[in-house]
Amino acid sequence: MNTTHLTDFELISYTIKFGNDPEKIRLATAMERVRGAIIDDLVAAGMDETYCTFRSEWGGEYHPGRYISLLEDEISHRDENICELIKEVEELKSRTIMDFIQEVNQELTTAKYLVKEAQADRDREHKARRDAERELEVWNVLTHGK
Repeated sequence: MNTTHLTDFELISYTIKFGNDPEKIRLATAMERVRGAIIDDLVAAGMDETYCTFRSEWGGEYHPGRYISLLEDEISHRDENICELIKEVEELKSRTIMDFIQEVNQELTTAKYLVKEAQADRDREHKARRDAERELEVWNVLTHGK
């Protein structure tokens, strides 16, 4: 049969059905599978077959190109976050014991200062309470004569 007038898809189908060479049949079968592979892959990834849109986690609907761009942006953003975290880990690794001791001593000094401030506040409140109790006693003596 003369196959020059057949389209590519018809030639692939003809080769699969009537071919005698196993290599040609195998190649034609692979080519037949590839024809819809992109659409099949998009559907497998979650694309709606009817409207050819993806629904995002945030509720929006996007066509494949825009959705892929959004995913690329999200990957880029997460890559930047990962790079920042790796940099922070490297900085923490390079800290010496002396840096760590100095940081702990600073925290200890700050904590001691806060304790002294809290004790001073407590002492002021106790003094104010004692003064108020004395004033109340004096007031009772003046008003009741006891």
